[in-house]
Amino acid sequence: MTNRLRKGRIKLASSFILTVRLRRIILALIVAAGLILRLAGGLLVREKIVQGDSALYQNYAELITERRALPSEFAHPPGYPLFLSAVKKLAGGAAPVVPTAQAFISAAAILLVYLLAKKIFRVESAALFAAAIVAVDPFLVYFSAQVASETLFCAFLYGSIYLLHEKLSSDDKPVSLALAAGVLAGAALLTRAAVSGFVALIPVSLFFYGFSRKKAVALAVFFAIVAVMMYPWILRNQKVYGRFVPLTVQAGWNMWEASCPAPYDAAAMADWIQEMKTESEGMSPTETDDYFKRKFWSAATASPSGFLKAGLMRFARFWRLYPYDPYPAGHKIISVLFFGPLLILAAAGIVLAALAGNRQAALLYILAASSAVGAFLFCPAVRYRLYLHPAMAIFAAYAVTVFLNKNKNAGA
Repeated sequence: MTNRLRKGRIKLASSFILTVRLRRIILALIVAAGLILRLAGGLLVREKIVQGDSALYQNYAELITERRALPSEFAHPPGYPLFLSAVKKLAGGAAPVVPTAQAFISAAAILLVYLLAKKIFRVESAALFAAAIVAVDPFLVYFSAQVASETLFCAFLYGSIYLLHEKLSSDDKPVSLALAAGVLAGAALLTRAAVSGFVALIPVSLFFYGFSRKKAVALAVFFAIVAVMMYPWILRNQKVYGRFVPLTVQAGWNMWEASCPAPYDAAAMADWIQEMKTESEGMSPTETDDYFKRKFWSAATASPSGFLKAGLMRFARFWRLYPYDPYPAGHKIISVLFFGPLLILAAAGIVLAALAGNRQAALLYILAASSAVGAFLFCPAVRYRLYLHPAMAIFAAYAVTVFLNKNKNAGA
């Protein structure tokens, strides 16, 4: 009897090892496939459609390489030009190395999504499926080949979310996780200001994770590190603009640009932007920011119903299924076929997770909510929502897993 029991345990252990190995093999194949797609994308789509900020990023990267100060007109956070400068310097000035570096960074984000999904839902199949969605996401593949900040930003953001979740989900985890999360969150903010609201709302997550002194200390460490990361850029802005500017002076422009009454008409949108340039001619960056903020809020207070209508239009545009011109028809078809199901499944996943009382997804709930507010106020270009795709993949994978399990149980 003892020998049989021993053999049974050995057989069970061997089966478990094989299962773990199989999962690791599947994950490795998913990450490898994602990397291959991104490297191929770098060869196929690079520079065919240059993003609006690409030339600016490259120009300012050259200024950094030459150790010259960024001009006051540079309204973006400095993270991405610093990245471009560092990569090109390491590669001896070769520009094509940027998409290659971004391909590896984007592939690493696939692994991050797997780890985060597994921690939140504790379902291996959901984690693998989330990683697979991110691996083949045509938006993430496409933008990894562009001189655009989205790829780097996503890696910083989800690295920070994963580490912070690790700490807040257990008092036993070391506070160094919060410190590392703060470094990555600061790097994310210095790459794109889009998640400023999300970072500010992170303390709300304690209502989900449960309050404790250790968690409060961890958040204090997190925000202290974020502040340290941002401090040099704040000092630069104080010197250049003569006032406190934590990240960017572009919010007013983006808000008024998003107020175009005919956003679906490319010609009307171009005229609207040209009119904005004419109005702000001769203004400093801070004066331009203040001017368009005043216009935006004056219009909102003058007609609250019009403000609500315009905000809902911006929100709808933020989630549209395909990008506008100059993207060719093929891009639009792929976009609809991929993003349509992803959007529906992600929404279903959020609802299912909330109904199941899943508190582990707290940071992703807050990310989704803060992004919805941003979509209501700011210019809703398709690429501005790219950082939400990994979170959407996690919720979509969870929804699919729930549906499959229900069907399996129903058929049993």
